[in-house]
Amino acid sequence: NLIDISTSPRIVLNDGEIQLLSTAALCASTLVAVLRARCLPLLSKLVKPVISSLTSINSWLKKCSDSSSTDNITRHTKSANLSQLALLRTLVSVAETLPQFAVPYLGTLFAPSALPSRMLRSDVREDAVLVANMTERLDRALAKRTPARQIIPAASKAVAMCLYEGESDVVDADAAGWQEAKALVSILKSSVDCTSRAELTPVVGKLLNAILIAFKYDAAAEDDGQQELLT
Repeated sequence: NLIDISTSPRIVLNDGEIQLLSTAALCASTLVAVLRARCLPLLSKLVKPVISSLTSINSWLKKCSDSSSTDNITRHTKSANLSQLALLRTLVSVAETLPQFAVPYLGTLFAPSALPSRMLRSDVREDAVLVANMTERLDRALAKRTPARQIIPAASKAVAMCLYEGESDVVDADAAGWQEAKALVSILKSSVDCTSRAELTPVVGKLLNAILIAFKYDAAAEDDGQQELLT
């Protein structure tokens, strides 16, 4: 079984554990690509801890980015980036090899701290650029290989999770999740681009709902940087 560090409060402070996670994830990625459908009985035991660990690492990196950086933090950040890369590669293998079986995990994968996280997309350091490239590859694989009737409702719901204020139906102009919502809107656009009109018809309501939420947020946001959600 893949090691799951999602419950550890010191997830990137133990280099040995992180290196073990990265190695296990890379091995799992290769096995999925080689075994294909033969790995289905164990897919749940693989995908769930991969997403949980990726979410934990993203959350830790975000916490570090909000605080003053130290040399020790920087060193562990590099380890975290390598783990992000390995975990993403595993998810890419699943999305490209067994896309129809990735559907049950879309809700968890599209949570704000998981695949849409800015911690996978916004850093310009060399290690982080590799992570961003792998993230884009996963975005494309999901958008192109997952049927629109399944990915559009999941991504549309996730847009709302990023921009709504708590459990209400009020768009939060100060929401911290606009960058995450932008990543999801990009996935939606890619899905629409490679889907026929007939296949889009059943989910067009979900799609329009996500776009309207994004427009409401753009209109409410005062910061110029936040007004690029739909650009």
